[in-house]
Amino acid sequence: MSKLDANERALGPQQGHAPSPPGLDTNAILKYQWKQLNHITTDAIATILKKVTDKEWVLDQCVASVADDHDTIRVLLEHGLQLTETVMDDIIARCELGTQTKIDWIRAASSGEPLGHQSSQALLAAKLSELEILACKYRWYLLKYLNRLATHHELATAEKDARAKVEAKVARIQKPKSSHDPFDPLRIEQEPEPVSNLPLITGTYHSFRDMDLAGQACVFAEDGFVEGIRILFTRHNRETWPWRLAIVGRIPETCPTETYKDLLPQINPSTRSEKEWALDNTWRDMDWVEVAELRTLVFGSPDHEMDSYMEQLALTIEERRAAHGGDEAAVLDMVTIQKEAEELLPSPEAFPAPVERLSQWYTNRALAIDRDAGQMIEARRLIQWGTNHHIPYLETISEDLEILCKILYEIKPESRTPESRALWSSTVLDLSLQQFSQMNPMEVVRLCLATTDRLTIVQDIRQLVLPYLTVIVPRRWQRNNQAFAPGLGLPPGLDPNNSMSYLYAYLLSQSPEHLSWVGAVVEASKPVFEFEERILSNDMDLSWLTLSCMYGCRRVNEWKVMSDMIVCLPMFDQTEDVDEAVDKVRRAELRKDIFLPGGGDFTFSANDRPRISQQIDPINMYPAFVKYAPTPGLMQHALDTLEQHLTAAETLARYDLPVPLSWFLENSDSEASQQQMITKMARLASGGPEKMGERFESDDEWMLLLEDLIRLRGGERGGGVLGLASEQDIYREYLAGVLSCGKFGLAKAILFPPGLLPPLRLATAEKLVIDSSNEMYNNATSGNRHQGLMKMAYECLQVLPETTNIRREMDLIEATHFMMSTYNLTAPNSNTTILPLQIRSTENKLALVRHLIMTKENAYRDHAAMMELAIKLTGSVQKKSAKQQVETQVVGMLIEASLQEKNYVFAIQQSERLMDLLRVTGALDLSPDGSPKMRRLPKSNSFNAADPSSSLSLQNSKPALSVLTAPGTLNQQWNGQPEPAKPWELFLRVGSESAGRDYSKRLSAIGFALASCPADKIESVLELWRSLEMESVHAPVPEADPRRGVAGFMSTMMDRTGSTASSHSNHMGGAHGQGQGHGVMDRTGGQGPLADIIGRSRSPILDPRRENTMGSEHSQEGGRRRDKLKSLVGSIWNAS
Repeated sequence: MSKLDANERALGPQQGHAPSPPGLDTNAILKYQWKQLNHITTDAIATILKKVTDKEWVLDQCVASVADDHDTIRVLLEHGLQLTETVMDDIIARCELGTQTKIDWIRAASSGEPLGHQSSQALLAAKLSELEILACKYRWYLLKYLNRLATHHELATAEKDARAKVEAKVARIQKPKSSHDPFDPLRIEQEPEPVSNLPLITGTYHSFRDMDLAGQACVFAEDGFVEGIRILFTRHNRETWPWRLAIVGRIPETCPTETYKDLLPQINPSTRSEKEWALDNTWRDMDWVEVAELRTLVFGSPDHEMDSYMEQLALTIEERRAAHGGDEAAVLDMVTIQKEAEELLPSPEAFPAPVERLSQWYTNRALAIDRDAGQMIEARRLIQWGTNHHIPYLETISEDLEILCKILYEIKPESRTPESRALWSSTVLDLSLQQFSQMNPMEVVRLCLATTDRLTIVQDIRQLVLPYLTVIVPRRWQRNNQAFAPGLGLPPGLDPNNSMSYLYAYLLSQSPEHLSWVGAVVEASKPVFEFEERILSNDMDLSWLTLSCMYGCRRVNEWKVMSDMIVCLPMFDQTEDVDEAVDKVRRAELRKDIFLPGGGDFTFSANDRPRISQQIDPINMYPAFVKYAPTPGLMQHALDTLEQHLTAAETLARYDLPVPLSWFLENSDSEASQQQMITKMARLASGGPEKMGERFESDDEWMLLLEDLIRLRGGERGGGVLGLASEQDIYREYLAGVLSCGKFGLAKAILFPPGLLPPLRLATAEKLVIDSSNEMYNNATSGNRHQGLMKMAYECLQVLPETTNIRREMDLIEATHFMMSTYNLTAPNSNTTILPLQIRSTENKLALVRHLIMTKENAYRDHAAMMELAIKLTGSVQKKSAKQQVETQVVGMLIEASLQEKNYVFAIQQSERLMDLLRVTGALDLSPDGSPKMRRLPKSNSFNAADPSSSLSLQNSKPALSVLTAPGTLNQQWNGQPEPAKPWELFLRVGSESAGRDYSKRLSAIGFALASCPADKIESVLELWRSLEMESVHAPVPEADPRRGVAGFMSTMMDRTGSTASSHSNHMGGAHGQGQGHGVMDRTGGQGPLADIIGRSRSPILDPRRENTMGSEHSQEGGRRRDKLKSLVGSIWNAS
């Protein structure tokens, strides 16, 4: 080497021109000089490399050496090719392939067509030497590098041009930056580096010549360098075309489809297979070394580069499998492994690719454009391009894109309501093509109309829904795609084979809250329009839909919309008569299908009706009406019924009693519900009794209400929506409403129409008037019958002629007025005035009288008013026996109150009155002569200790009377009030507490107490009687009687009793005068021995039959009294 170095130095600048020193190998010197070059030039190639005779070494240098410029590289490569030009001839000559094989070989290389069979077999059978194989390999690589050189030059030029266009476009868009930017005074912000200064993605030739062109094409695609892909597809189609789908699929989704549409796969319509890449002109001919048979001989495979790539792909998959945990884990995650391997090394695609694969690629590409770029228009253009170029199976996604683009770009949100705009933003804008493609037709219809309203629903249906339902859905059904089977997503009960059923289902679902939307659709479907202009062209479907929507609407203020809808419905011929009995059964089936769609018995309580009404679903109604009105004749009957119900609903709404139309279906056979509605109309239509019917300004409006009620019933024959109620029911409820609002004159005019029969029976009218009066009475807060509700209650009773029951209610009102207005009666244990309702609810109303007498000062003195009050309050005016009992109890109250006030004179007077009342009522057992029967006691050792074993009460004796007949009720109603005293207790108190009074009257009182007291009280009462009797015996005797002793005592007693008889009779007449005015019965018993002792005689007033004989008999009474007194006193003393 030192010698070569010396020689090289000796050559100096004249290298290549000086002759070689003798004894040295020229090839060795040239090789050494070539290797010592820092830069290869064309001169060096000409002066050094071309002079080397070692052909193999020169070929190796041509392949391995790299120059700095393209021209030098081209010269170098072309020199290597020139050295291999004769290899083909050498092979043909050595292997004796013949001239024909040579000709076929050259033709196949120039045309690209395969060799003939014989020539191919001959060439494959040739045995190439190692030098020939090596020469062929060198030629193959020299051609490859020469081609890559030309391609690299074209790619670099195209990329520079593309960048220049981008810079020009950016310059036009960007605003020039001011030289004095106030936001950057120090000019810190730097201008972005121009695109032209950035490194080329094509790279240098040194890296490009051995680069995987398919991978480089993917890099170009990711960068959007579409022209580079075209260049590679054109110049290196064999190396890039198998990865065409992966390469084009990596073009950014934001890139317009127009810029790369020629790269998209296409189908040749004549062959129905994938179309190959179309070359405008062949940029170079194939070389003889590139023939498949020769490459098989040289490289062992006709496509050794593909084989190498597949080996590398297999290694990549194995690496990813190992990264996922080996074979066992990879089985579960093979999809992920394949996806990761595809990212690194895409799998080649066979040519021609299956049409299904191409269709799936277009679909995936469109979904990616929508998902990653959100450019629905570009996705649609992509699919349209594929469809126009015969890619099959794109109809579904094309239809999806068509509808979705209409929703996105044809709906103008700015013209919608704010709610619709917000809904559009939240539903449509965020909707992806992937999501839309998975929707069933029902969901698509809802999406198309998601932002609609009353003003736009017709337009939206025409633009979006009808094209989808009338064109797209039937096409999909014809394609027999299981994903779009008929009826998918459709509610049960609707026709699955009718695509318009989806629109029906949507309208039915919206009708409860948006009936105006349905009304707009129905109006746009009038039968007067042309068939093509109608949205709903089928008359029966239109009618079924209208029936379901109107009856299913829950709003009660859509009457105008409903009226407009009925006008738009068709008229059917009434070809068949509807039997009422049959129609009743059909109506029952209709209600069952509507209100109990799951089946079951259509019987439920009134409490269940509101709950069932809330569950009404128009979608369930549609099949029910299809079943109810399957023919035009029955449909016309159903529409007539609908119109009748609508008229009734409008009438009810006019009186502020709105109900949905379904109410008439639900209650068509419910008499109770219809009766309840009549009551509501009668009571509430005018505003109700609380507002005194202020809504009606005149009687004419009241009469109009009556006419409406009768019309709703269906007139005299019935058959209306309230036809189950009788005419009597209507008049009764109507008059109840009239009376409750105080329209008594109107009520009287209706009850007694001139020249006509009364609409109600007298008993019914009487009960109606009394019930209305009671309602006013109970609601009154004041007892003054000259004002307020109490006045109305009294006047209400005057609507009818007075009857016993009406008189009783009038008496109650008058009694209430007296208690509350005159005495301002308060409730027990309270300082508040008692309410009328409390008075009526008191079961024992005499407790009220007692409360008044005992609490109001001097009330007992007005004993006549108290008696009248008790009689009216208890309603005993017309009942003689009840009236006597009331008088008896009231007198007892008067006695009790007078004793409480220590008015003993009044107490004695009323006790005498009570004695007479007890005689009249038969409350005591009397002797035939009218005196109380004698009650005897067995003798005992002690006067005050009675024998418990002995019976002290007489047989057949009546129980002791109580002043109030229901003390238990009184205790319940008037808590804390003392029990009323019994008559014998009152007599006992009068006789014992009236000290210093007339002994005869006191003895009479105690005598009645002795006759009516319980058996265990007889001894104590008799003891008091004896004490009082002895007190009366020892009282001072009048001086006119000189007798003393027993005869004097008897004479004095007889004189006393005789002198008091006439005065007592006069007094009783005065005391009972007022009581006779109140119906005290004129009846008394006879005079017995006890009556003579206590100084009682029969009152002339109480016994008018003997009034004329009293004077004549009076003279005889003295002797008889004396004899009776002697015998009675003797018997008493003996008994004691």
